[in-house]
Amino acid sequence: MPEDPGFQVGEIAVIDGKGKLLFRSLIQPDAPVTPGARALHGISDEALQHAPPLTERWGELCAVLEGCASIWAYNAEFDPLALPFNP
Repeated sequence: MPEDPGFQVGEIAVIDGKGKLLFRSLIQPDAPVTPGARALHGISDEALQHAPPLTERWGELCAVLEGCASIWAYNAEFDPLALPFNP
């Protein structure tokens, strides 16, 4: 993950091609949500207060994605930079 403390994952969701929600989780970031990020996605520190860290949801997320024939991403420029690891 880039060294910028404002560069954080706050939510992950997966839907199938018909719009069915397969996975959704708020994610506890390592740093407070910046004002710019909050203005962009509307997620506050208070909303993330009791969210699990990504490491606690990684296995479930990977299991959901393993069943996908293709993956489309919203905000795709951000995602590979924010999720380049396998906890």
